[in-house]
Amino acid sequence: MISSAVFIVPYMLGLFGYCFSVALLTRPFWRTFLIFYVVWNVLYYYLTGVDLIQGMTREVFIIAQAFGWLLAIPSYIALYLYGAKKYVLWTDT
Repeated sequence: MISSAVFIVPYMLGLFGYCFSVALLTRPFWRTFLIFYVVWNVLYYYLTGVDLIQGMTREVFIIAQAFGWLLAIPSYIALYLYGAKKYVLWTDT
């Protein structure tokens, strides 16, 4: 889906920049992007017509979603730290 690719490409670039300490774009971009990315991930279920349940029971679906969010938390933290003012790459800017 094209709308997801709009967020996934910068997301992966941000994780790459954080993991390998490469300054990509600017600190304000990453701070703003993180907000939009988290909001997009929450609203994705409501804005798209994708059937995410796919035959699962309600309980299994909730557990699967909770597990997915649990796995995503470290990447959200990485993007937050990448856009933080005290991150090593942004001390000059």
